[in-house]
Amino acid sequence: MAHIWTSSSLLLLLLLPLVITHAVTQSSSTVHSSPSSALSSHTLADNASILATLQSHLTTCTYSNVKECIKDPAVVSQLGSLVRAPGHCVAFDSAYVDVSTPSAAVPNRYYPTSVEAAYDAGFANRFSEWSPVNREHFQVDCPLLYNEVIARGDDMLCCTEQQYTGLSSQVRMIPGLCSACKENLRNIFCQFTCSPNNSLFLDVNEVRIMDGDDDHIGAVFPAVEEATYYVGNDWIRDVYDFCKDDSSFSLLCNPNQDCTDGFGLMEYMGKYAFNSIGSPLQINVTTMDKQTESMQKSTFCHCDNVNATNCILPMNNRMTSCVGVCGSLCAVDSTDDRTYTESCFGAPGTLATSPSDSQSGGSDDDLTWAELNAHLARNIPATDWLPLNYFLVICGVVIASFLALGFIVACCRERRLRIPNPRTGTPRVGPYTPESHGMAYVMETGTTRLSYLDELLTNKLRTWAVFVSTGNKPKKIIGIVLCIVAVCVAGLYNIEIETDPIKLWVSTSSTSYQQHKHYGKLFNPFYRSEQVIMVPKDGGHIYRSSILKEAIRVQNVAADVTYTLDDGEITIALEDICWKATGTGCTVNSITQYFQNNMGHFEFYEKYGLEMEHFSNCLYSPTTSDVALCTKLMSSLDEGDSVPATMSDCPCLSTFGSPMNLYSTYLGGFPDGAESNYTLFLESVAFVSSYLNYNYADEGLNKPAINWEREYIKTMKLEAKANKVFDIYFYAEISVQDEVDAESSNGMGPVALSYCLMIIYISLGINRIRFSRQFFISSKIVAGLCGVMSIVCGVATTIGIYVWFGVKLQLIIMEVIPFLSLAIGVDNIFLLIHAMTEKEDQLRRDQPSLFIGLEHNPKAVEELTSVLVSESLAYIGPSIFMASAAESVAFAFGSISAMPVVLWFAAMASCAVVINFCFQLTLFLSILTLDKRRELSGKYDIIFRRASQVKFQAPAAGLQIRQTTEPLVSLEPKPSAPVDTRRSTTPENRTLTDTLEHCVNVYASILTYKIVKLLILLSFLAWTLWSIYSMESLEQGLPQKEAMPSDSYMIEYFDALDTYLETGLPVYFIVEAGYGRNPDKWSLNDQSVETMFCKSKDICGTYSVPNIMNALANHGNKTITHISPGTTYSWMDDFWGFVNPDSECCRVDSKGAYVPIETGNDTYTTLRSADATCLATSVSIPPVPEAQYMSLFSMFATASAGTSCSYGGGSIYRGQFSIDDEPIPTVKLSTPAVKLNSSGYGDEITAWSYMVIGTSNPTQQHYIDSYKQNLAAANWISEKTGVDVWVYSLTYVYFEQYLTVIDDAFRLIGLALAAIFLITALYLGNLFYSLVISLLATNLVVLVLGLMQPLDIKLNGLSIVNLIIAAGIAVEFCGHYVRFFAKAKGTGDERARDALRQVSTSVLFGITITKVIGLSVLTLADSRVFKKYYFRMYMIVVLCGVLNGLLLLPVLLSTIIDVKNFFLHRGPQKSALRSAAPITRVD
Repeated sequence: MAHIWTSSSLLLLLLLPLVITHAVTQSSSTVHSSPSSALSSHTLADNASILATLQSHLTTCTYSNVKECIKDPAVVSQLGSLVRAPGHCVAFDSAYVDVSTPSAAVPNRYYPTSVEAAYDAGFANRFSEWSPVNREHFQVDCPLLYNEVIARGDDMLCCTEQQYTGLSSQVRMIPGLCSACKENLRNIFCQFTCSPNNSLFLDVNEVRIMDGDDDHIGAVFPAVEEATYYVGNDWIRDVYDFCKDDSSFSLLCNPNQDCTDGFGLMEYMGKYAFNSIGSPLQINVTTMDKQTESMQKSTFCHCDNVNATNCILPMNNRMTSCVGVCGSLCAVDSTDDRTYTESCFGAPGTLATSPSDSQSGGSDDDLTWAELNAHLARNIPATDWLPLNYFLVICGVVIASFLALGFIVACCRERRLRIPNPRTGTPRVGPYTPESHGMAYVMETGTTRLSYLDELLTNKLRTWAVFVSTGNKPKKIIGIVLCIVAVCVAGLYNIEIETDPIKLWVSTSSTSYQQHKHYGKLFNPFYRSEQVIMVPKDGGHIYRSSILKEAIRVQNVAADVTYTLDDGEITIALEDICWKATGTGCTVNSITQYFQNNMGHFEFYEKYGLEMEHFSNCLYSPTTSDVALCTKLMSSLDEGDSVPATMSDCPCLSTFGSPMNLYSTYLGGFPDGAESNYTLFLESVAFVSSYLNYNYADEGLNKPAINWEREYIKTMKLEAKANKVFDIYFYAEISVQDEVDAESSNGMGPVALSYCLMIIYISLGINRIRFSRQFFISSKIVAGLCGVMSIVCGVATTIGIYVWFGVKLQLIIMEVIPFLSLAIGVDNIFLLIHAMTEKEDQLRRDQPSLFIGLEHNPKAVEELTSVLVSESLAYIGPSIFMASAAESVAFAFGSISAMPVVLWFAAMASCAVVINFCFQLTLFLSILTLDKRRELSGKYDIIFRRASQVKFQAPAAGLQIRQTTEPLVSLEPKPSAPVDTRRSTTPENRTLTDTLEHCVNVYASILTYKIVKLLILLSFLAWTLWSIYSMESLEQGLPQKEAMPSDSYMIEYFDALDTYLETGLPVYFIVEAGYGRNPDKWSLNDQSVETMFCKSKDICGTYSVPNIMNALANHGNKTITHISPGTTYSWMDDFWGFVNPDSECCRVDSKGAYVPIETGNDTYTTLRSADATCLATSVSIPPVPEAQYMSLFSMFATASAGTSCSYGGGSIYRGQFSIDDEPIPTVKLSTPAVKLNSSGYGDEITAWSYMVIGTSNPTQQHYIDSYKQNLAAANWISEKTGVDVWVYSLTYVYFEQYLTVIDDAFRLIGLALAAIFLITALYLGNLFYSLVISLLATNLVVLVLGLMQPLDIKLNGLSIVNLIIAAGIAVEFCGHYVRFFAKAKGTGDERARDALRQVSTSVLFGITITKVIGLSVLTLADSRVFKKYYFRMYMIVVLCGVLNGLLLLPVLLSTIIDVKNFFLHRGPQKSALRSAAPITRVD
């Protein structure tokens, strides 16, 4: 009897329990057997007559379908006499027949005999005569059979020593971490092959008469075609129960293949696969109770006569229980008290516990991990907004009722009282509509003293303006400012643009960033990845031959990309940069690896119509070769055709030796339930293929990979455009950075256009458009242009200062800061020019004689200009200062944010506001002074020195111009004339300004109606309450695709990722020496330490770290844990399996150097098996010998898995170990092999990680919740085990901010609002008005927050800074109005009216429209970030701001003042008129 495993599969080994490879039979150097003549003498060819008789009775074989078989050989005397009794065998040795497939198994030889007769015939089946090495190995490989037979004194076996050597090499390949399971699985083969009593439980149903191979020419063997293996009910139960939870058992007995008990296991292992990879005979496993009652009585041994012969006694020896042995890998509860019965006929009623009854593991697991699951469930509580919503409704109803009641009272009072007109004294009813007297009238009226600071600023700014506008100082100031600008701008020579996403969006001081860097230091940075998603254009599933074939072709196009340097001498291919997980081929994770991504393999299957069957077979068993199909393929070959050597065993393994069993990673769009029913994966609608490349902390080492990736991107763009079968979405590691970089280089266009539009608007907006020759004298085209250029200088100076200090620029700074500075700066320009125009109009009405004859009086022009500039700045300058100070301080609070792009944006914005304010009071004020001098001198507004052809006007009568040292203009006030000097505005002389002023008057009058006030207040109340309600559903996050250009291929890729991918990135839980409470050095051989880091032994704790990893993946709700179900690994258990001398994993040569595993090289594998094991057979693991620990671990950490070993740490744990705080080195062909008893790659293991796979995260909230849950899981592990762990995943650096984003929003916005309150309170000297400004700013923030959700704007660092900016900008919309309202006199309506006349035009045209024009340009930006977080968000800030400032604020303030007066019983007071002191020229 013989055994063999496959040459390319780990677990197919278990399919071959009864055979031995022909190669091993011929080449083993450790065989102890009789001479070959003895073996060949016992063949059917020795007796020609017997052979002839047998050949005359041949029938068609059941499985091989050739006419060479004899059924029921036990009744054929020519084949020998079968005796069923202890010490008798049903078969012996192998049938040495010819097989064409390399390493294919040969069938067993039917040879009924007793063990003594076999020994006498020359077979080496006496155990005591075997070599000492084989005897020692037998005790390890077959401990149950050894204790049952050899230990009891029996010395004869039903196998030869040569058979055992083949058996030994094969059973040692059985994977799994549970030692009890491995013993039991090995026992199946040991009993079948070597039990001296196998005739009692084996029955050969059919033999095939076959000629011998080339080494046995002329010999004829009765090869077993079919056999039945009789086992007991207890046996079939235990072999399943004791292995069910082992890490690799599901690969043998997969529930998705209807393998749910021991029968399924044995059926899977016993399928016929002669001349292929698998069992060369059909093995049927059955129990006595499956037979008819009559057969049971007649065929099976009776319990009252168990020593009877020639009856069947099913194999029912006691299995090794996993209870108390395998820790968490045991599916049987420790309290399970299973009973056993004999397998003979007539035994008492079945007392054995059924598998389903015996397993309480599932419910126990639920109880064991209930605490963990409850902890995670509590970590993300569902917010109940219902109480808040009820409160909002109640609050809204109460306030609305109060407003309605007040409205009714006010209306009733208004009907009772006849309110006199404050101008004429004529009684009237209803709101007062004033005469159209313009803003100049308001500027003339008396105002109250606002505050000390307001008065101080007014005087200081007047004094400063006089200083700037006097003599030659404007030109000097311009020169000084330009020199300062030049020095700052010189810093731009060293400008650098930051495009690294992590350095843009992640704070270097954050925990996640520090862990990101530390992870790279310990384990090497996370590998670089390229990914291709292929979706059939017809919308169908992927399980179609043409679709699979095209998918292989597309992936080969990507894999064949080659980058060639400019010199043409160096080329970079995928092979040069790829991550070789097993030291063989490149790591390309794809479901088409079932064909090894080899078009030749696919087409060979396709030629015989077997490609789809092979695909589905591999889907069910990705770790094995496709045994069943290989047999079918062999029998279907055309004459002269042969299977290619690279697919001789119809492999399912990938080219790099790993099984493609993480289906949800390679397939997308599959139905729900596919993870428990693999057939549903065939209905997937997308392929996901990933290429993994090495990544290095040193960016220079990544340069070849980056060059290759850029070539890959070019290639895939062309492929995606040309492909007719798939919609192709792709990604490379460099993609995000390149797309951000491309956007940065193209991002200045909108900025330049915005500035051009501002120049045009200012040139038109600040001028009174009159169609006369005087227009180009009074126009401000050059002044507007210079004003915009002063803003440009401010922006350049700001950026230059930061660049001097080494700050890298970012795309947002480059595009948004110039715009924001322009929007705010233009407001101030507009306000200054508008104030100067109004002051000049006032002066022209009061003292028109001052403006006569100025063309030839430079001294008068200079002094008059100084007066106009100083009075204008004194008039509007304090408001500008208050708004700028509030905005700058509010922006500065944004720099508290830890996100670099937000921090530097806020810091530069704050600095830019300050610098622009300074430049406007120096550079622009100087320009404005020179422009006013030019205008008063009668020169055209093109260049300062081109004189206009204005007719000279003589001085008015009574005025003489004298050359004197006295000032031409006196600031001393003179008594005003009692006449009304206001300008008449008849339709004939009405200008655009007059029309606007008339519109403002009408608008102000409308706002005085009580019903209008009520509607406005109710509307804003409803809007504010709705905004609060809308904020409840505001999402968090910043999708990466938002930062991509609008036409980027990455946007489609991200959309496809969210649509099709079902799993996320790997998540690593890291144990590090010295971290937290962890010791500086782990004693990994100490049992108290082992118990925390293993799961396959009884010493392993229930709450060991690997057990918790398994619980997170497989014993929790993945919607809560955010961990995908699947296999989890424990490195310590695999390490024990690797070094265990009973496995083929660890072998060393004569010099003690590790001999690596090579896949696909049978000769090498055979020679390697002759090398010594790393540890002596007598060594029991654990513990691992301390002196050899590090050398053995170094071997394990870099070992590849192969046909003979599934524990290769290099395949499973690549990048998950750190020795001496350094990564495990990358092993190449030139790397010297680790030698036993050396230190290996270092002195101690300082860190390692446990990997699980995260769930897919279609939304930003899923990413945030995933991060929160894994942090919570890490904390729970630390508390439960006492081992402090930290968690890492590639994207976590981006999401730490969201752990505190809501608190940060409240804190930063609250600080900004508090700063606004303090600044306005200090300036206005009135807590009421500062409170109103702060409340309006708060309301603006609330309104913007409410509109964010409908506009798909999420809460993140960017939006928080924008909200802070909104609070600052609110001061512009409200601050100017409140200042003039506070200074005005009269009733609330009159004060509101007067304030509106003074600021409404400036707010509307100088603040609102300027921002709207500038914002509109952002629609041309190529990034969704700008379109959403700047265009949309700033636009709603502006619109909400102007509505708050020009609609809500006037109504609110007037209502509050009138209500106060009502309760104080103060009637409306008539506004006192102030007579402005005229400015006279000194005669």
